[in-house]
Amino acid sequence: MFVGSNGYITFEAADMNYLPSEQSHRSKKRISVMFTDVDPTESGGEVQFADLNSAVAVTWRNVTLRQPDDHSKIPNQTFQTILFKDGTIWMGFESALQPESGAIIGLSSGAAERTQQQGKPRIQVTRNLDSIQEC
Repeated sequence: MFVGSNGYITFEAADMNYLPSEQSHRSKKRISVMFTDVDPTESGGEVQFADLNSAVAVTWRNVTLRQPDDHSKIPNQTFQTILFKDGTIWMGFESALQPESGAIIGLSSGAAERTQQQGKPRIQVTRNLDSIQEC
């Protein structure tokens, strides 16, 4: 498991990509919590990892999201994923605004080439996230 500072976790190989695209997301086995240009070094941000015995948690706390188009910044964003031993994947967003340039949230099997040949999507959105009420 490789934790990327740019809002994702990859498996089998690390990735340094910070520009979100469907092709880059699908190129590796990946959990994209908020795949975009994330800078954890500004404003005391950090990426944390915790082994919880029955799960592992990765938290991007108080990170800055960067807009590659106009170099503007969205500071103090916090989001997390927890990977449970039973295969459940949980994602939470305490304070995360999607940048105008876009971000990818989802799972990838890393089968981009095979999927393109078959013409079948590997990621399906089953619920519009805008319909979920705030806690």
